[in-house]
Amino acid sequence: MPQKHTAVEVQDQSGNQLRAVSQENDFPLPPADELQKLHQFRPDLVDKVLEMTEKEAQARRNRWCTIDKYVHRQNMMSAGGSIAIALVAFGGAIYLAMNNHDWVAFGLVGSTLGVVVYAISRANK
Repeated sequence: MPQKHTAVEVQDQSGNQLRAVSQENDFPLPPADELQKLHQFRPDLVDKVLEMTEKEAQARRNRWCTIDKYVHRQNMMSAGGSIAIALVAFGGAIYLAMNNHDWVAFGLVGSTLGVVVYAISRANK
């Protein structure tokens, strides 16, 4: 799980120092030692932290589900559009072949197949 630690330290000309430390983590719960310190400070806050962590985890799960739905919908629409374009191109090629434009029909089918193969190969990477 991602963790980020940032520390900034400033010192003025008289020798006074100021240090700011920031810590971000993506763990489901705060570290145990921090919960223990919080319990020593105010025991009721530990329950509040656990409740807030549970709410945040539920919100994160809902967000991930929403993103997954949109990605799935986008993939299905892309696949459907690709199939529709390929069908129109093949239909056009058949029409051209029936009207004695064999080389144009061959070029249209070849280019369509080339694009489909390229798209499939790019999607698998």
